Amino acid sequence: MQKRKRINMKSIAKMSGVSVTTVSRVLGGSSKVNQKTYKRVMGVIKKVGYRPNALARGLSMQKTRTLGVILPDASNTFFSKIGKAIENTVRSHGYSVFLCDTDGIVDNEISAIKSLSERWIDGIILVAPRIDLRMLIRFSQEYEFYPIVADRKVEGIPIPAVWVDNMGGMIQATEYLIKLGHKRIGFVAGPPDVFNAIQRLNGYKEVLKRYGIPYQEKLVFTGRFMIPDGYAAAEYFLSLKEKPTAIIASNDLMAIGILKYLKSNGFEIPKDISLVGFDDIEISEALYPALTTVAQPIYEIGKNAAKMMLDYIETGRLVPNIVLHTHFVVRDSCR
Repeated sequence: MQKRKRINMKSIAKMSGVSVTTVSRVLGGSSKVNQKTYKRVMGVIKKVGYRPNALARGLSMQKTRTLGVILPDASNTFFSKIGKAIENTVRSHGYSVFLCDTDGIVDNEISAIKSLSERWIDGIILVAPRIDLRMLIRFSQEYEFYPIVADRKVEGIPIPAVWVDNMGGMIQATEYLIKLGHKRIGFVAGPPDVFNAIQRLNGYKEVLKRYGIPYQEKLVFTGRFMIPDGYAAAEYFLSLKEKPTAIIASNDLMAIGILKYLKSNGFEIPKDISLVGFDDIEISEALYPALTTVAQPIYEIGKNAAKMMLDYIETGRLVPNIVLHTHFVVRDSCR
């Protein structure tokens, strides 16, 4: 069966020989468009039977009850749980989901947005996106879908979002170790282009400043939120002349890599070194020793993102942002 091509403002603009902005103005009844251009654009619109959706014009639209979900890494337990929460929540309202995995690459996110927009979806939920959010707004107007962002802080931009207070969570973790007596604390950061990673590093720096402990670049190792990065980080920290007495990993997967390296090289946790993770994925409690970590409300991130999308589609109006909070889980990996 031949794929049905979606008609949107971009295609109307192309057929009319004008810009997407001009088509938007015609649809909005703007006086900035001259009569000749207005008639040409309206002629194309009538010819193809185009009906703008709610996002493009603020009118009720014909819903397809299909959503797109874009994840940076579906193999990562954290993101797959968010995706599952979204799917479970919207399914109960009669919606289905198309899932895309981008490997955390911006160009793949853009390709996914364009691909999903051709499937007559009502909206797209982007989880921890790396795309410039102003570009996302432009795409949502051009391809006419409702955008929701999950697991990334959004301020000053009209895109509804749900995120977690990452800086606050890392402040809890770092302060906990300092109160145990640790002053040389290694930190395994996430990618520098990921907002959540930046916020967690900022939380670590803030606590060191509060307690008068100098920040040292050599005690920070940058990874990609994967298990091998934690392994490499531990190898690096233990090569230092003055080794850290504790390590904080910016997510539990990297903490698992650290644990693996330490155990394979004869170190005991927490006797020789203390370890803290971030996320509280399910395996964290089953590790030996059980991992002390910062628990994120992972399922709630997806559930709230889904509910926001459903409200957005139903009303056609921006819904308020939601900020969720972490809690610190003390187990057996620190002393």
